[in-house]
Amino acid sequence: MTSSAPPPDVNANPADLDISCPLCEYNLRGLSEPRCPECGYKFVWAELIEATRSAHQYLFEVHRRKTWSFWKTLVSGLRPGKFWKTLKPAHRGNLRRLFLYWFITLLFGFAAAAALDQVFKALLPTLARYTTNAYFYPYVIGPGPAFPLSSSGPDSVDLDISYFHLRFHVQQVAVIYAGAILIWPAATFLALLIFQQSMARAKIRTRHLLRCVIYSADGVIWASLLCLLALAAYAACVLSAGPPGFSVLEVYLYLCAAIVIVFCIRLGVALHAYLQMDRPFWMVLATQVLVALAVVTALVAISVA
Repeated sequence: MTSSAPPPDVNANPADLDISCPLCEYNLRGLSEPRCPECGYKFVWAELIEATRSAHQYLFEVHRRKTWSFWKTLVSGLRPGKFWKTLKPAHRGNLRRLFLYWFITLLFGFAAAAALDQVFKALLPTLARYTTNAYFYPYVIGPGPAFPLSSSGPDSVDLDISYFHLRFHVQQVAVIYAGAILIWPAATFLALLIFQQSMARAKIRTRHLLRCVIYSADGVIWASLLCLLALAAYAACVLSAGPPGFSVLEVYLYLCAAIVIVFCIRLGVALHAYLQMDRPFWMVLATQVLVALAVVTALVAISVA
């Protein structure tokens, strides 16, 4: 954002000139152009001074009303373009509160993953009444034909074996979901650090990258609430009329993929609007390739070991 507005008058208010760039902390004293020569950050003098002197209106990092500001920040993030235009790098921040925001976000995701495992653990005896071993997975993974459970003959089932495989499959999905909401944003942040020296020719402070990543990752809360609703609907159907025609595990996996996609889109918006990056979505794509390669490498190493 460029502006023809002049810098503050030295004689009228000399203190206003002793201002650092909010992204790289380069001293902007004496500049005639509203653009940081170190990192290229463009600003409007009046907006920069105002943001430096005042706190954000509702941001969870700084607002005293913690519960209200948390939900206000969360809901405002649904419109990332508008959110990142209101949040300026010069706005004061609090790393402790920022990490608290991320911790609360993770709690929602871990609660959804734990609920999946515990609910299926409680539903196993009920599910076993509707399916044989051969048709046990269709009711978990997707719709399939049902056969009554008989005590002998070709339809008999070793419940211990079927329970073990089902619990293992459910726990796999729970671990994937919990791992995605924790590892993916953290790995993306580390990948962004690799590009830190080349990002708009800037030595951007780490706290700004953290802001972009954490506020872009809070969609986990909405996805986890949807997962819990789907799990509750699935459990109600199983207990009342038998397994429904949808797989709650598929819902978890689809929402897990949606979390990553939405996170990447929102991160691209943040890099463009907040950090003024050139080609932000290409940068996000590059980081995701690095993260995917790292995850695949780790999984291969674990499987071999």
